[in-house]
Amino acid sequence: MRFDGSAVELPSARQPSTTSGGAARPAVTLADGVAYITAEEGLEAIDTGTGAPRWEVNTRHAAAKGGFGSDRAAPLVSTDGKTVYAAWNRDVKGEGTAPDRAVIEVLAVETASGKTAWAAEIAAAPSSRGLAATAIGADEILAPQVVGVDAGTALVTAADTTYAVEPSAGAVRWHKPDFRAVTLTDGVVAGGERTGFGAGRLLGLAAATGEQRWDRGGGAAGGRRRAPAAERDPQGQDPRRGCRHR
Repeated sequence: MRFDGSAVELPSARQPSTTSGGAARPAVTLADGVAYITAEEGLEAIDTGTGAPRWEVNTRHAAAKGGFGSDRAAPLVSTDGKTVYAAWNRDVKGEGTAPDRAVIEVLAVETASGKTAWAAEIAAAPSSRGLAATAIGADEILAPQVVGVDAGTALVTAADTTYAVEPSAGAVRWHKPDFRAVTLTDGVVAGGERTGFGAGRLLGLAAATGEQRWDRGGGAAGGRRRAPAAERDPQGQDPRRGCRHR
C-alpha cells in the first residue's frame, strides 16, 4: 500500500496464498492515519505515515502453527473512531477430561491506547469451521468478523452463522444458523438468510433479541414467510460451551 508517495508495507494484512475471491482482500481497515490489521496473532495498529507500529494486542489463544495460515476479515472501527473490533477462529486443546474446542475470539481495543476494552470467546458452530463450512454471499468469506456494535450488542458472523454478544458480560444473547449479518443500524441487524439450495432472502432481526422485524424475497408468497426464530442462548452457560468474557 502507498500513502503520500511513500510505500508502507503491511505484511500482517495478507491472506494465505490458498485464499481466493472476496476472502483474499487484505485484513486491514484504514482510519484517521492508522492501519488496523487483523493479523494472525491479534490486532495491530500501524501509522500509515511512517509505517511505525502504534500497538498490538494478541488473542488469548495462539494461532495454529504450520500450514498456510488462517483467513481473517478486516476489523471494524467504531463510528466515533475510539474502538476497533476483530474476530478470529481458534482451536483450543482440551485439558484433563475436557475435549478440544473450536472457538471464535473477539477483541475490542481502544484505538488511542491499545488497551483491551472487552474480549469474548464464542463456541463456534460446527458448520462454520473446516471442510463443512459454507459461506453465505458472493464474496465467499468464511472468516469470523464483527459487522456492527451498538450500545448493548456486538454482531459477529462466521461463515453461515451470526452471533449476538453482550459486550458488558461477554454472553451470547442469541445466534442464528444459515444467516449472515451485514449491517447493524438503529437496533436492527440486516443480512442474508439461506432458505434452501441456491435460495435465500434478506432478513431484518432485532439486535437485542433476534426476533424478526422484516424479510424481503425468497418466500413462496411474496417473500413474507416468517423466519425460524433465532436461538436464544441460556444464561449462565458453561463458558467452555458458550462465550467467555474477560
